[in-house]
Amino acid sequence: MRTRIQALADAVDAVYTTDESKRRFEIFARQVFVRFKALLMEPSALVFAERHDNIEAIYKKLEERSDSADVTAVLKEPRRRDTPGSERPPTSSTRR
Repeated sequence: MRTRIQALADAVDAVYTTDESKRRFEIFARQVFVRFKALLMEPSALVFAERHDNIEAIYKKLEERSDSADVTAVLKEPRRRDTPGSERPPTSSTRR
């Protein structure tokens, strides 16, 4: 029998297959949060509270992954000369 934690971990992995799927899930999740909050006082909306909580847990886990992304390799990489804006302006000694 799978636990809720295992099921949520599997859901996070399924959503995180591509950047596009992650982005789409985050957009849809935010819409769920807004609509659920608007209906919070409606007793019939409480039937969906567990689904809301599961979506929120997946959303928060995706945020944790984004926040902990390692960018040190990117920061250590020197800027390439062929990228736009990487040209140095002429110094005063080279101007004529």
